[in-house]
Amino acid sequence: MRMPTHHVVRIAALCITLAAHAASVDGGSTILRDGTTQRIDARELKEIGSDAWPGWLAVDTRTGDRAPESDARSVLALDDGQRITGIFESSGQRLNWRSRDLGLTEIDLERVQWIGPPALATEVPPTKDRVVLLNGDRVDGFVNAIEPDRGVQVETQDSAPQAASRWIDLARTVSIQLAPRPRAASGWRLWLRDGSVVDVDGWQRKGDQVQLNKLHLPGAAPVTTIPWSSVLGVACPRSGMQPLWSQVWRTTGATPVERLTAPMIRMQPQRALDLHDLDLHGPGSFVMQVPPGTNSMHLTLASPPLLQGQLACTVRILDGDQEVCSQRLDASSKPRAIDIPVHGPSITFQLTDSAKGAFGAAVRLQQGWLLTTPAQVPTAPPPSAPGVPAAAGAPGPG
Repeated sequence: MRMPTHHVVRIAALCITLAAHAASVDGGSTILRDGTTQRIDARELKEIGSDAWPGWLAVDTRTGDRAPESDARSVLALDDGQRITGIFESSGQRLNWRSRDLGLTEIDLERVQWIGPPALATEVPPTKDRVVLLNGDRVDGFVNAIEPDRGVQVETQDSAPQAASRWIDLARTVSIQLAPRPRAASGWRLWLRDGSVVDVDGWQRKGDQVQLNKLHLPGAAPVTTIPWSSVLGVACPRSGMQPLWSQVWRTTGATPVERLTAPMIRMQPQRALDLHDLDLHGPGSFVMQVPPGTNSMHLTLASPPLLQGQLACTVRILDGDQEVCSQRLDASSKPRAIDIPVHGPSITFQLTDSAKGAFGAAVRLQQGWLLTTPAQVPTAPPPSAPGVPAAAGAPGPG
């Protein structure tokens, strides 16, 4: 029986676009303690692990050929930000979640945030539990159970004085969203090629394999071994990295302001460190709320490929009221890396009017993120400690 403890974290409502994952290449890149990025050779990752960590904040491996795609297109997301790509698997009267690389995970409704397509990772969570059906209907209430034969049990209030209970066949559902109390991420965080994101106490690369010590998943085995080619990236515990797309955004400065679309996430389920790109379409201003303790911002300004030949605008970046960067974008513009300290409560991206109209005022923020304090680089494996309740805010990437 699941207890009704609802606590919802507010995030920005953003448009979502699914994008294909580019083929990986030999080598990779690391994020250093100051937030700057450095290319590395694949040989530097041969003897790596939680007990042999060079002091980076994170690493994007980009090694080897892409692993075969999983047939699964659904994700089990937990209250600490972990996500496991897989499918339902029944064991008697109990439902589990089967992942190609990670094996079985117990479905504990006290820990589940949602079960459904990968795009749910960027949606605003509902204030109540919600089941979305194939025909588009939504059933709000309280998800009390999920069983192999009967499906999803939802208690609904509707207009009746007392709650009514109904069962919904799993074959009729698109997604199941719950509202658990969020937990802080714990341990080392790994991003896998099938879209999974998991936390572990420690890990060691052993040739073409990587040994994961104590996955922070319900019912996980003490040790799990997966192919190294399945690993997209790794972040150390308490890295302080916060993706730009996960922050709270608002638009301003357009006439009328409603004409501006929200920042559009170029979502790639197989993106290391969850650093999805953002497309801003102006002219106008896009204001990002900066979380407390933010030290710096890191991103690359680039042209959206479909508008490359149309662009003719200037992008201004303001830290609070102070301009810290100005970049002219046109058909000949090259990507520009931005690494700047942050002092104000907000960052504003202003896109000026263009002689070519709305198609001439746009910018892509590639792999953008904030570095918050304290950024702690471990010198030893973290203790065994599953997630603990977070004081406030959504769990970060590590």
